[in-house]
Amino acid sequence: MAIEELQNNIQTLEERRSALKEEAFKELEADNLDKAKELRSEIGQIDQELTEKRSELEAAEQPEEKEEVPLEQEKEEKIEEHKEEKRSMEDIRTIVEENKGPSEELEAFRHYLMTGETRAEVTTASEGIVVPEEIATEVINLTDAMVSLDKYVRVKNVTNKRGTQPVLDAAGDNTPLPSVAELQANPQLAIQALRDLDYDIQTYRGYIPISREALEDSTNAEEVVRQVLANKVIATRNAHILAVLNALPAQAVDSADGLKAILNTQIKPKYNKLLIMSQSAYNAIDTLKDGNGRYLLQDSITASSGKVLFGKEVVVFEDELIGADTIFAGDPASAVVLFNRSQYQAKWTDYMHFGECLMVAVRHDVKALSTDAVVRITFTSAPAGV
Repeated sequence: MAIEELQNNIQTLEERRSALKEEAFKELEADNLDKAKELRSEIGQIDQELTEKRSELEAAEQPEEKEEVPLEQEKEEKIEEHKEEKRSMEDIRTIVEENKGPSEELEAFRHYLMTGETRAEVTTASEGIVVPEEIATEVINLTDAMVSLDKYVRVKNVTNKRGTQPVLDAAGDNTPLPSVAELQANPQLAIQALRDLDYDIQTYRGYIPISREALEDSTNAEEVVRQVLANKVIATRNAHILAVLNALPAQAVDSADGLKAILNTQIKPKYNKLLIMSQSAYNAIDTLKDGNGRYLLQDSITASSGKVLFGKEVVVFEDELIGADTIFAGDPASAVVLFNRSQYQAKWTDYMHFGECLMVAVRHDVKALSTDAVVRITFTSAPAGV
């Protein structure tokens, strides 16, 4: 094919591509997503043709000598042109994704919230209607922004109600590997690095007195469900994690020296240590100074809480949550595991004299791992100096 003909073909394809791209954006503005997708597919085919035609043109022009600098400039221009076209296609793809409507399951769930009528698109479970993935994901995002203990323990997602999960045995042992002659069989080690831990997912549920009429008057019905679920997920997890931590024997400490002694001698160096404490304990420690009059609590740009004590991160929770004057010192991620069955459920029901109520349910199990990884402390008092 002659060079001039190739050039004409390329020009025609480029004009066609430009027209299709403009048409695609118009369809997006009109919310015609299916048509926009068809146009995007056609643009992709034209891009492939353009690549082939440009390769043919480059091969046809190969015998002609060109200066090195113009060639490099031409390559750079083509690279920039390709980047610009790629950005344009990504813009179209992004707009299509962002303008996707809600799934049929979500629409059916919204209908259920307003009417109590169950459509075929929703998933039912033993406790009610399974909350769609779109809302469940937003619940997880909400809980990530809330103060909760599950950020500091180990979380394992499971898909079955009950089962066995292998977990790393943090206790381990200090036995070194034996010497073995060449080509001899490997000896069995006395301690297994992994051990099996049984879990049994429990369902925790409750009823909230709220009418469908109230949801109908709300600007966003599922937002109510998201907020309620997020709060209940955190409150329930906190309670069950604390049940494991509070089963540890408490040690009374009345000074910074006593707290430092526990960190230095009672918790093994292999554990990643932090300090989870109540507001009352934090207030008492926040006034402590060293012999030079410097506060023991220090600001830190690396600790997520912004405070460190003896080089360990300090995390503060409400007295009402973990108990006044309570401190958990050590590595909660090695002490507690939460088996998470991230499936939330909701159901309209009549409950006693409240009339119509919305039930919500969450599912998980919490187990103890290495109980020597955390020490529970009751910080009874703090002297004026150290």
